[in-house]
Amino acid sequence: MGTPTAAHPPRMQSICSARKRGANSTTAIDAACSNPARPNAQPSHRHARARPTLIEYSCTEYTFLFYSKHIPPYRKKRFPATRKVVCLKGILMRYRSMALASLLLLGGCTAVVKQSSFFPASVKPPEGALVPPPGYKVEDMVMALPGLGRVHAVRLSNPQSSATVLYAGGNMSFVAGQSATVAALAEATRANIILYDYPGRGGTDVPATVDALISFGPAFIAQLRAQNWLGSEPLFVYGLSFGGSQAAGIARQAKAAGLILEGSAADIAAIGRNAVPTLMKPFVHVRTDADLARFDYEGYAIESAAPILLISSQDDQVVRPQIMTDFAARLRERGASVTTVSVPGPHGRALREAAAIAAVRRFTAGK
Repeated sequence: MGTPTAAHPPRMQSICSARKRGANSTTAIDAACSNPARPNAQPSHRHARARPTLIEYSCTEYTFLFYSKHIPPYRKKRFPATRKVVCLKGILMRYRSMALASLLLLGGCTAVVKQSSFFPASVKPPEGALVPPPGYKVEDMVMALPGLGRVHAVRLSNPQSSATVLYAGGNMSFVAGQSATVAALAEATRANIILYDYPGRGGTDVPATVDALISFGPAFIAQLRAQNWLGSEPLFVYGLSFGGSQAAGIARQAKAAGLILEGSAADIAAIGRNAVPTLMKPFVHVRTDADLARFDYEGYAIESAAPILLISSQDDQVVRPQIMTDFAARLRERGASVTTVSVPGPHGRALREAAAIAAVRRFTAGK
């Protein structure tokens, strides 16, 4: 899945570890390396006590965003000698030569992107509530999806609307924090807007499993129609970063008029490699977990049979423009009608650009 937010990259779970026997990792991402032949190999305690070479910051809070040019302040933490863990995504190298030598000794490692990577457990809810655009009416509901659980959804309806946009945000998003997004979507489309919260947020208790998310899209669309939140008007499904995969899963059986994907692509491993510091890339292999691979992002986009708009940001360090270009090529090879637009700025900020708003307006107007 794309990038996967706030917008934003998935946490990476390592299949190898470097820790003392019996010690537990405290990193949010639990990404660590070790020599497979020496599972209990330890770093030098002399160096660990004197001047730790590794500094870890909260990988959970800034998943997929900390590689943008506007990096949030690092939350530094020194590792005690008894809990020496290498966080692949939160690593800073005070002494590059020493870190590189350590990697050579470790012999590299494999980082695995899993489904659990996409739903950080410690995401802090935003302060305040969703602010609707002027002229929009708010409907808020927790809907029951048979066999799956409940989902918190909000509908912003416009009496002048002739279409609906269903929006899926990045993996760090909450409905309550989407005021700027809905304002931009309203400016671009004047359509009704539907948003929903991901598992564990806002009252949504659908399990954060691959099976649940595969089933979610069709079940959610059916419930939206049962509640008369969707009718015969054109439906456009918009996904940002990780939300792109969810948008494709929703659109695949929704008879959508269009699918809009911003800063999102189906090549999870390529996106994961972007999260590996340059100096470490030769030593780290990134792969997608087999269970997660069952969620067929690209296949669902094709199955939707809808025209697709891909929006890439020129300074995106999470889902780089070349990844979006490659994604567009694969979709076209499989028969999809794909329009692309490139706008200035970093990951997750496209709707702040007039060019992106104009592209969405043209796309939803069928031009």
